[in-house]
Amino acid sequence: SATCAPAPSASGRTKIALILPLSAAGTTGVAGLSLKNAAEMATAEYKGATVDLIFKDDKGTPEGARIAVKEALAEGASAMIGPLLATSVQAAGPIAKAAGKPMLALSTDAGVAAPGVYLISFMPQGDVERALDYAAAQGKKAIAALIPETVYGSAVNAALQNAAARRAMKIIAIERYTAETLSAAAKRVGGVAGQFDTLFVPENGDGIAAMAQALLKAGIDGKKVQLIGTSAWDDPRVLAQSSFNNGWFAMPDKTGFAGFSARYQARFGAEPVRIATLVYDAVFLANALNARLGPSAFTEENLTIADG
Repeated sequence: SATCAPAPSASGRTKIALILPLSAAGTTGVAGLSLKNAAEMATAEYKGATVDLIFKDDKGTPEGARIAVKEALAEGASAMIGPLLATSVQAAGPIAKAAGKPMLALSTDAGVAAPGVYLISFMPQGDVERALDYAAAQGKKAIAALIPETVYGSAVNAALQNAAARRAMKIIAIERYTAETLSAAAKRVGGVAGQFDTLFVPENGDGIAAMAQALLKAGIDGKKVQLIGTSAWDDPRVLAQSSFNNGWFAMPDKTGFAGFSARYQARFGAEPVRIATLVYDAVFLANALNARLGPSAFTEENLTIADG
């Protein structure tokens, strides 16, 4: 197979490629555009930026990600930021690695990380650990869970079992579900409702209305059982659900995000997705590393240096 030699940009500056799902359907495409905007904002706000950004649309598909990374390498990218989706990282990561170019992926699936493929993301494991820490501190001892049958759901399922075992919290039931099987799964959990004091529901805004309805039909009352979730609950549609009013969930501190969001809205006239800060930070870091270390900035040695 042919290898591509990086070509310097017209300005002689370092190129960083952003592999984003810009034309993907639905919320994925909306997120892709928000991430692109955040990257451009970081370049504008970094004084003396020395990195040129190459935007590549992976279309939200594995094949699109493979093509996007190959194009970025041909155009001389020294490193990649993205992709967002785990399947795209799995598909494209080996191509970047074979070319000796690091990938800073945005996936929350720890399983796609590898030497040369790093994750810059809010990991669901941290959400689960923090939520169970708080629940245990409040005297909760037995937990059940309704977990979506998705990659994200698999990650939080594993984290839940590990976190509960370390805190001596008894797991009474774990039910995985799809949109079609949610009602039946909730009914099964409702059948053992007297045996648990906490119900873990890592659902997001897209599915929260159906979840609230399923819990109601299953006779699960959020006033009698403590509902807990992840940062996926940080969504107006979740917060508007009265049945989740007394729930607990873990999420990153919002103080820094508020300032970022205000600047983003002033610039683009819309609200950013929460993970837009990750791309903003990644572009800032790329500029800082490049200014400090030049051509060797994106070697594995420098990206994994112990003091950050």
